[in-house]
Amino acid sequence: MEEINKLIDKELERQITSLAALEPGSDKQTVAVKNLTALYEARINEDKILLDAEDKRETRAIARNESRMKEAEQEDKKIDRWLHAGIALLEIGLPLACYGHWFKDGLKFEETGSITSSMMRNLINKFRPKK
Repeated sequence: MEEINKLIDKELERQITSLAALEPGSDKQTVAVKNLTALYEARINEDKILLDAEDKRETRAIARNESRMKEAEQEDKKIDRWLHAGIALLEIGLPLACYGHWFKDGLKFEETGSITSSMMRNLINKFRPKK
């Protein structure tokens, strides 16, 4: 593309310099001006094509970057969901495991059959549903 632009520029320069040698108002000058105009329009169209191609490349690059950012956000959200699920599981599981351990130890302590220690009474009260 660059070579085509250079060739068109050289031809434009050559035609402009040869235009000065032609007699003003002659048919040759009119034809030369039409040719020069057509060549210049071709040069402008070539520039438009190059600019459009560059614009499309930039648009695709931006779209790719946005796509990567969305994928990264989705991955972050996925990690966040797993982390929150793990924390919620620990919030439920850890107290249950501790209460189970204390209850087991309390039952060993209370082998007589009556619940006399305040720790066991409080622990059993924790297990009872509240309104």
